[in-house]
Amino acid sequence: MPLLALWGEHGFVGRNYDVLNVWSDYATNVVGHSLPEEQPILVATLRNFFADTTDCT
Repeated sequence: MPLLALWGEHGFVGRNYDVLNVWSDYATNVVGHSLPEEQPILVATLRNFFADTTDCT
């Protein structure tokens, strides 16, 4: 299962956890980070994309 993890590199999570490593225990193809304040258009696009998708299971 692919996973896009979003967190702030300089926030609590980014300072205290290896986020990609933690999530790799639960999903394959774990990628990147993008803080909403750094990439607001990207995050809004992703939020809209996931809101518009239906459950494919």
